[in-house]
Amino acid sequence: MRTRLRWALFWTLLVTASRVAAGGEGAGTESPLGLGAGGRALGMGRAATALSADATALFWNSARLSVVPQRELALFHTQLFVDDVLYSTAFIALPTLDLGTFAVGYQRLDVGGIERRDDRNQLLGEIHNGESSLLLGYGRAFGPSLSLGAALRIVQQELDTASDAGIGLNLGLAYERGFGASHLSVQTSGLPTTAAQLDRLREVRETLDP
Repeated sequence: MRTRLRWALFWTLLVTASRVAAGGEGAGTESPLGLGAGGRALGMGRAATALSADATALFWNSARLSVVPQRELALFHTQLFVDDVLYSTAFIALPTLDLGTFAVGYQRLDVGGIERRDDRNQLLGEIHNGESSLLLGYGRAFGPSLSLGAALRIVQQELDTASDAGIGLNLGLAYERGFGASHLSVQTSGLPTTAAQLDRLREVRETLDP
């Protein structure tokens, strides 16, 4: 019992530290893929860290994969804002009897119809922006109260002729005790953007807007 409480305290401190460290990041670089996955979770205002119990837990809190009762496939597709912005996700969870739950997920955002113009505002055609994210994750229960999980995330972005990729690792925890429950999500690296990716995207912007 004491060991489990120590683990919960450790992960809580890690949550706090990671949130503080990431507090100044994301301005102008946060990926739209952070929107999330699953119609239920999005309909609840993205409040799914503690409540996700299906294949999309791989995105919200990988520790919650431990409560997925059976093999499950979750598909989601929607149009955002205008016709040329499409967002799609696919997640699959594979529970085992003794080894926990394995999961795979994929997100894709496509933005078309972006006008390319020169310094005299002459239309030169259109460019395309696309972002995708591949997730590989695992979650397992350690007793009736504590669950831990991890997810590897590979993100790629293409803007016109430039493209690059980044890798991140998400760690998840879920802890329940008695009638009260505390579910925590630890995110060491959410939707990574590499320095090389930012440099190449800046070059594209300079080309599009001299």
